[in-house]
Amino acid sequence: MRSLVAITACAVLILLSGCGPGTGSPPAGSPLSRATDEQSASSAPASASPASTGEFVVAAIPLDYEAGSVAVSGGWVWVIPHLDPVMLRIDPATNAVVQTIRLEGGGPPAEIDADEEMVWASVSTPGYDPDHLVGIDSASSEVVARADVPGVFPSIGSAHVWAAGPEGLYKIDRVSGELVSTLDVGDCAHIALEELVWCSSDTGAYLIDPATDVITGVDTDSPLGWPVEVIGSVVWGISSSGDSLWAYDIEAQEATIDLAIPAEAGRFMPDAAVLDETLWVVARGGPGWSLVPIDTVTRAFGQPVDVAKQPEFGIAAGHGALWIPVIREPTVLRVEPPR
Repeated sequence: MRSLVAITACAVLILLSGCGPGTGSPPAGSPLSRATDEQSASSAPASASPASTGEFVVAAIPLDYEAGSVAVSGGWVWVIPHLDPVMLRIDPATNAVVQTIRLEGGGPPAEIDADEEMVWASVSTPGYDPDHLVGIDSASSEVVARADVPGVFPSIGSAHVWAAGPEGLYKIDRVSGELVSTLDVGDCAHIALEELVWCSSDTGAYLIDPATDVITGVDTDSPLGWPVEVIGSVVWGISSSGDSLWAYDIEAQEATIDLAIPAEAGRFMPDAAVLDETLWVVARGGPGWSLVPIDTVTRAFGQPVDVAKQPEFGIAAGHGALWIPVIREPTVLRVEPPR
C-alpha cells in the first residue's frame, strides 16, 4: 500500500509523479525526486537477461505498453501502463501477460493498490488530470465499481478505499465505489491499515478513525516523513530527504526505529514492498538503482540488490518475488532476492 495526499490533485502528482504524461515519476528538484533529468529514455522492447539487468532478475516480462505501477491480487500480477487506458494481468507461473482489460471513460491510469479480492486504480483524463477511480474484481477481471471523484493514489483499508483529491482525502466504499466522506488532512501522505488510516509528512503525523472520521494528531519527537508500507501496527517510511528509514508502532504509540541509509545505497525513494518479513525500499546510489532490504524483525539492513534499470513508481511483492516496473520501458522485472 502506498499513497500521497496533497492540497490539490496537481500537487500530489508533482510530489511523486509530476503533472502530465510523466505520471509515476517525481520531477527533478523535488525532495523525493528520482532525478528524472538523468533517467533513461529508452523504450525498446525487453529481451534482457539477469546478467544485463541484475544478478537476481530472473525474468524481464515484455509488455505492449510502457510499464506503470504494479500490484498483486488473486493469484495474479496486475500492471497499469504508463500512458494507455488499460490494465494488464500477468500470470506469475508463466511470466506472461494473459489479459488486457480496457478502462473505459477516461485516459491512462496512474496509481494502483490491491488486496486479495480487488484491485483499485486511479484513472486520468486524456489530458492527464485526475478523473475517477475503478475497482476490478481480481477473480473475474471485471470492472465492478467506479468512484466518480478525481482521486489519486488509492489505498485500500478494510471497508474503504482512500484517495487524495483537490478537496481533501476521499473515503470511498470499496464495494460500491460510492463517496462516503471527504476529510481535510492538509498536505500529508496517507496509508490505510485495517482499522485506521495513517497520514504524515515532514511537518506532522495524524491518525484517522474510519468509523468516525475523527483525525487525531500523533505526538512524535521529530517529523517523520512519508510512509511507504505498513506491517501489522507498524508504519514504515522514509525521511523527506531520503537519507533515513523510520518506523512508528501505532499500538505502542512510539517511533521504534530511525536508521540512516547505508552509504553505498545513496538515498531512499518513496517506494517499497514487503516480501517474507523483509521490507525492500527503492534506492539510488550514484548512477545505479537498487532495492535495499531491512529485516522487519531484527531491524537490520541487508545487502542491497542491484536492479540496473530505474524503477517506475509502484513496485510490488508476491509469489516469492519483487515485481519492478521499468520506467519508460515496456518491461516488468521479476526479482527473486536471496533469502
